[in-house]
Amino acid sequence: MKTEVREITPTVANEMLKRNINNRKPSESHIGFLSKEMRAGNWKFDGQPLRFSDNGGLLDGQHRLYAIVKSKTTQKFLVLTGINSDAFHVMDTGKQRTGGDVFGINGVQNAKVCAAAVKIIMSHNRGHNAGAGDSKISNTDLWEFFNENRVIEDIVKSSHALYLEFNRVLPLTAIVAFRFLMSEKNVLDSDNFWRSVCSGLALEKDSPERVLRQKLIADKVSKSNLPFREKKAIIFKAWNAYRTKKVVKFLRWNKETEKFPTIL
Repeated sequence: MKTEVREITPTVANEMLKRNINNRKPSESHIGFLSKEMRAGNWKFDGQPLRFSDNGGLLDGQHRLYAIVKSKTTQKFLVLTGINSDAFHVMDTGKQRTGGDVFGINGVQNAKVCAAAVKIIMSHNRGHNAGAGDSKISNTDLWEFFNENRVIEDIVKSSHALYLEFNRVLPLTAIVAFRFLMSEKNVLDSDNFWRSVCSGLALEKDSPERVLRQKLIADKVSKSNLPFREKKAIIFKAWNAYRTKKVVKFLRWNKETEKFPTIL
């Protein structure tokens, strides 16, 4: 790896940006902010590098380079070259790279939905049920899990129609994540369960699918929505009742007296 401090002119910045092959779509607002700072003389050399891979591709710094071009100023930067391309997924940037950014850069369709769903799945697998996702899960972990479970991409595609049919009552990412987790127990049951919940067609009065559907719709229009953890718990309880062929009159979960339900 080679390091050097260079004066980056707009011409040099343009040349460097030609090597910006696999980066995420730039944020115009972020570029605008940086360019204003540069024009105002507020941008100072702080050692934050522009980084290039061992094959010459730009790994980190596109927003700063675009800002140099936009501001028509010359700025001093530390330039690192010869970095292993695999480091791309874990490096920090001037504008935080999200899991969705990494998935999109790697050509995944519906990248943001896939990444967010994987985060819910991995959080569940790690026993974290307090929120929709665990902020401690790295982009590398998300990408590795997705690569080992590429069926998630297909589940996203087939879940979109269910999401619309259910009038967006549940986030698409939640439907995808729960369908994946339940399909690990039984693919056909998972498909049938979610088709029934989302469509509402031909459901018996006390069926778990119907009771869950009504509960989620009521929560959607309520002024005080259920926390994600509680909503997840009643979804799992409805699934377990469906799998064990039980009728239900209501669905609720008391965090003080009940353990978090496991998926049967």
